[in-house]
Amino acid sequence: MSNSSLSYVLKAKTDTENPGILMQAGIDSSSAEMTIYVLNYNPDDKHLKIDPGKWHISAAPATMRSLYAAGPLSSNTVSYPGEIKSINRSVAIGKSGKPSFVVPAWSVNEIRLSLKGK
Repeated sequence: MSNSSLSYVLKAKTDTENPGILMQAGIDSSSAEMTIYVLNYNPDDKHLKIDPGKWHISAAPATMRSLYAAGPLSSNTVSYPGEIKSINRSVAIGKSGKPSFVVPAWSVNEIRLSLKGK
């Protein structure tokens, strides 16, 4: 999806509340940005709440890039174009400091959050 700028991987886990969700989070070398990669291999969209732990998220909107498919065996072909799509969007961050996102079904996602500091 991108050339990762991560210098430190903070956590990689399977979401126990949402089976079929795999996540990995890390920060860049300047500790100015947290990147979270999310894989959703479910047939439906999933709502995720992110707890940044000791990291303080700034109020700046997050950027979210998604690559998603119509199904687990989808491919773009002449007969069925548009089975795999991408979307880039900006997501507002709430005052709670624990942002939430909706990740599309059958998707790979990159979420970038600006940090205030440690």
